[in-house]
Amino acid sequence: MTTKTARIETSINREEDVFLYLWKAHNLVNSRLHGRETEDPKFPKYQFPPQLSLSGMSTGNK
Repeated sequence: MTTKTARIETSINREEDVFLYLWKAHNLVNSRLHGRETEDPKFPKYQFPPQLSLSGMSTGNK
């Protein structure tokens, strides 16, 4: 991500937040590159995790 999107200093408050920050950064870059002529067809860009895999996930809130 960039300083325009989300500053790392304000996005990370706990050690676990690093993983979510990097995951969001990965998805932002993949979204930006998706469909470009330089995209490698063997490695298509998609958001992770796919929406289908989220259906059985819990938010951890009870």
